[in-house]
Amino acid sequence: QDITNKEIAPLYAVIRPVSHIREKIVKFGRECKIFDCIGLHIRRTDHVKAAMGVNKYTNDQSFRDIIDRELSKNQSQRFFVATDNRVTQDLFRKTYGESIVVFSDIAADLSSEEHKTKKDARHTSLSHAIIDVYLLALCLRIYGSGESSFSTLAERLSPSVKADYMCSEMRLLR
Repeated sequence: QDITNKEIAPLYAVIRPVSHIREKIVKFGRECKIFDCIGLHIRRTDHVKAAMGVNKYTNDQSFRDIIDRELSKNQSQRFFVATDNRVTQDLFRKTYGESIVVFSDIAADLSSEEHKTKKDARHTSLSHAIIDVYLLALCLRIYGSGESSFSTLAERLSPSVKADYMCSEMRLLR
C-alpha cells in the first residue's frame, strides 16, 4: 500500500538524520545551491538485475536524455547525482563536467573485502547514502531509477525535508 505525503510528515520526524549528518547536508547543500539542482538517482550495483527482472531498469541513456533536455533549456543548469557506483559517477562527471554535482568522490580504491570479492556490491557507505537521499529530497526536481525504493524515498520525503530545512536552522541553504 502506498504511503501518502500526509503520512510521511510524522515518519520524517522519526527518521531525521543525526546532527553530524545534518551538518554535512546543510554545508554541502549551501555550497552547491542544492535547491537549484535537478536531482538524479542513478542506481547501479546490486539493483540492476532486480530492476531488469521486472522490466523497470533505467539505463544511462535515459539520464543523459534528461540532462541534455534540461541543458538545452538552461545551459547553466546543474545536476546533483546520487549513485552507488564509482564508474557511473565518473562517466557522468566526465561527460557533463561542471554541470554535475556529487556529495563526494566515490573512492577509486575500494578496500573492503566485500568490494574486492563482489562486483555488484554498493560502492558507498550507509552515511553517504543517507546524505544522498536527503540532498536529493532538497533538489528542484528528482529523476530516479525505476524500481528503486531509494528514489521513491527521496521523492516522498521531499516536501517534509524542504519544509523542515526552510523552517529550521537549515534555512541557510538558500
